[in-house]
Amino acid sequence: MRFAEPVDVLELKKQHRAMWAAGDFARIAELTVAVSTDVVERLRLGPGMDVLDVATGTGNAALSAAALGARVTALDIAPELLEKGRERAANRGLGVEWVEGDAMALPFADGRFDAVLSTFGVQFAPRYEVCARELARVCSPVGVIGLANWTPHSPPARVLALIASYLPPPDVDSLPPWSWGVEAHVSRLFAGIDMELEFDVATLYFVYEGSTETFVDFYEKYFGPLVAARARLSEDGRWPRVPTRGRGHLGIKQRGVGRWRIPRASGVPGRGRAQGTRPLTPVLRACDSVSSEVHPLGRG
Repeated sequence: MRFAEPVDVLELKKQHRAMWAAGDFARIAELTVAVSTDVVERLRLGPGMDVLDVATGTGNAALSAAALGARVTALDIAPELLEKGRERAANRGLGVEWVEGDAMALPFADGRFDAVLSTFGVQFAPRYEVCARELARVCSPVGVIGLANWTPHSPPARVLALIASYLPPPDVDSLPPWSWGVEAHVSRLFAGIDMELEFDVATLYFVYEGSTETFVDFYEKYFGPLVAARARLSEDGRWPRVPTRGRGHLGIKQRGVGRWRIPRASGVPGRGRAQGTRPLTPVLRACDSVSSEVHPLGRG
């Protein structure tokens, strides 16, 4: 049984829907397809498995899992993003069930899914402890949870931290979203849940044409949280004072010509079980933390 949520939480959900609908998240999601594919492959998803992608956005992880034959449900709070996901699935001939909902109250039965995923998604939802328990609740007792989250030192986290310093603090959660990229924080979130935790850190290389300023302009134009923040700060004339284009502020490294690359571990080790067997309790595994670097093309 679920009780009516406080008005402030309902208002927060409304704000989140509007924020993620701003811009064009499909353009942003194109940059992280490789991470979703990597997570899905590490979890060894395949035919006959019931998979849930939480905060799916436009469906990167959901489509990767569906392409392997899994029965996939994709959930997001923003209907505009779900519509983009439907278009992508239709274009690829993939079957995915798209559900509007939020990570704090997943509309599914306990233990419903063999695998629960979220790539750069649930870390942006409010009420982290509630979300963590919801992920665990809907996961089968012999299932697996796979998350990919930005680390505090990644350029996306630095951009959002810079913007947040100009805005009033949120009403819920004192820690920022990139706390999900810190092992100790994730361990605390899942404390008390019968779950085995495994962590890995990988690096995602953004590759683009142009300068660092071009890359930041791209994010300002298409990334919903930045679009919303810019509109809000422009109302009182503060946006021009935000130094978003400073490379040092964002921790961006330019290293000439680059390409997509995610360093892959030789294998995610099992703990207390034989390799290839299903765990007796849910396992949180895959790329729990992902840092990123920016590589402009044509700068050799």
